[in-house]
Amino acid sequence: MGRKPLKGTISVDIAADIDAVYDVMSDHTKLCKIDDMFVKVKVRSVRPSSAVNEETISLNGRTYKCMVKHLFAPPYTHSYAIVGGDAKGSQIIQTLQKIPDGTKVTLDIQWKEGLFRLQNNKNILQNHATLLHSVKSNLES
Repeated sequence: MGRKPLKGTISVDIAADIDAVYDVMSDHTKLCKIDDMFVKVKVRSVRPSSAVNEETISLNGRTYKCMVKHLFAPPYTHSYAIVGGDAKGSQIIQTLQKIPDGTKVTLDIQWKEGLFRLQNNKNILQNHATLLHSVKSNLES
């Protein structure tokens, strides 16, 4: 029996230039300094359009140790997929759009829990919303 992923979309408008927003949202080492969702990030390889990181993520009171592959298409799209470890098969697509007063950031989330982590994981969407608001506060200050 396969795992049914949690799916959801959240967005926020940030009063900042799209390049500045992309720079923060696509670099999880920077997100570690802004929000405690990303506990630890170790960059394993970087190429112009991709990267692979070992990441420790805190969501919904749980810690996930993951191997994460990032794909970059600046300044409009950054996607990442958990390719190993906890929550393998999860994917998040970040889409950025220029708006009159800044940038709209939309996250399309598909989150898979492991067999032994069955729980009400709807709070994972709230964790990502909190992350977006932390980025917003950081860039607008």
